[in-house]
Amino acid sequence: RSVPGDDGWPPQLDTAPQPFDHWSQMDVGERWPEPVTPFTWSTAEPMMSQNMARADTFKAIKAPFASKIQWARREYGRVYFNEGAMIQLVREGYGMPASSVSEAMGGQTEGQSGDDGYRWGTFIRRLPAVAKMSLKWERDLKAYPDLFPIIDGWVNAFMARDLSFSGDAQLWAESQSVWYTRLMDTMDYHSIMTSAAANNVGMLKGFVKRTTGDEQLTYQLMSGLNDVIAAEIVPDLWQMADTLRALDLASIVLDQDARSALVELQGSPASELFRAQLETFLSRHGHRCMSEAEWLYPRWIEAPELVIEALAGYLRAGAEYNPLAAEDKQRQGREQATVEVENKLDPLRRAYFRWALRRAHNTILLRDNGQHYVVKLLLPMRVIYATLGRRWAALDWLEEADDFFFLVVPEIEGTIFAGDPSRAGLNLKELVAGRRLAYDYWRRARFPETLAADGRPVPQQTGDAAGVLCGIPASGGRARGVAVVINSPAEAGQAKAGQILVTRSTDPGWTPLFSIVGGLVLEVGGQLSHGAIVAREYGLPAVVNVPEATSRIKDGQAIVVDGSAGKVYLEDGEPVES
Repeated sequence: RSVPGDDGWPPQLDTAPQPFDHWSQMDVGERWPEPVTPFTWSTAEPMMSQNMARADTFKAIKAPFASKIQWARREYGRVYFNEGAMIQLVREGYGMPASSVSEAMGGQTEGQSGDDGYRWGTFIRRLPAVAKMSLKWERDLKAYPDLFPIIDGWVNAFMARDLSFSGDAQLWAESQSVWYTRLMDTMDYHSIMTSAAANNVGMLKGFVKRTTGDEQLTYQLMSGLNDVIAAEIVPDLWQMADTLRALDLASIVLDQDARSALVELQGSPASELFRAQLETFLSRHGHRCMSEAEWLYPRWIEAPELVIEALAGYLRAGAEYNPLAAEDKQRQGREQATVEVENKLDPLRRAYFRWALRRAHNTILLRDNGQHYVVKLLLPMRVIYATLGRRWAALDWLEEADDFFFLVVPEIEGTIFAGDPSRAGLNLKELVAGRRLAYDYWRRARFPETLAADGRPVPQQTGDAAGVLCGIPASGGRARGVAVVINSPAEAGQAKAGQILVTRSTDPGWTPLFSIVGGLVLEVGGQLSHGAIVAREYGLPAVVNVPEATSRIKDGQAIVVDGSAGKVYLEDGEPVES
């Protein structure tokens, strides 16, 4: 590939390819749906490698292949995860089928080997290690929520500080020692919650299928959960939009750009109630944004006009939609599904079912709510990096503050320690210019879903019949409507009420759209991805892990999303109303 500019940041690791290597966007595609900036990659790759090396599931076995794994790779400007190594760990390390991971986490290599059953000899040998690990998980399941208010305290104290009294070296050291350490410790817990949730959902799904013959009930059983923090975003925004209507201030948001609207609302005495709601919202959710694992993007608390943009979508959609009613409907559906399953069980199996259901709900909540706090720990680091960017732009070391994110860690540290980029032998403006060319190139370029061990693209099976795309069922129900194909967060404002959102992946920053659209199709994700969890909260039919969805589905095309069967049906002819 001939790529313009500087595309070699930082150099790839020297780890030799392994036969089991198989690269996909499993899990990482939700975190980084777009190409990564140089700074993001230079921090994310060591972070991912360290997180995997510290994971209990990895440390519990002494397999000979364990030390030979490279977990993350940057190709086509994007992050790829070594899904083949994860399957090797599950299959060869624990004797479990690859499918025990693929649906929960959105893997795309299921079927690369025809042998997907249990390897009972290996599985039985690993039982003592699994039992020991399970006991630790139980302790961590209880300890993790205790960390949440502590994180709130840390971040709130940081945000109240005046950073102008801290020098560049002091701020950088704080980001790398204090906040990085806290982040990695919290990510250790989060990895455990992810593994536990995948196991518990898999056990529940298998039990429901064996006892009722209808595994689709599992999706209803996992919907309408209480206390999902990210699910608060939609009703909170809906309430703010309702307040703007009641105060006759909606036109301020609808008739001008978001930044101008924010300035006018902040200066209007009539908007006092709205401003109080906005302040509360930012205090709770202000650390979120679209593509929140990418350092380049400001968080909502740094750029509140992003919230105003979301409110414009609610105001255009009208006042008819009530997310609280949608939540209540999903909760009733879960309760009905629970009764339906219990009525088919004898007392002993009913007791097991209730226990398994509680564990699945608890670990799903801990995983998604834990993500809220993992991302909250990113906020002080992002603020520090943005502060350094502004300072360096003011010193004319950079053309603009955001250029900071097109540097890599050794260059930043070299500049800080030398006190000046020229004394460090660096021309930061020149470095950034070349890397922006490469970054812009990869934003426009097509890229493969999966890569073989040698980096070659692997052809994907995109459907089982003409006009049918297949994926993983994530949220039950059927929806028919007009597809709105969104290729980046910047295009999110294009979605209109009732349309079917088709995009690469979503994270909590996309949640405001979920109350507007009528269905969801994602190229990346699994049943435990954020998009799947929140779609279930609002009864939004959703299919995830649909290869090439954003290219196979045309913007404005009429489609049907079957979130129970995991299929998307493409229709010809004129677009239809959903």
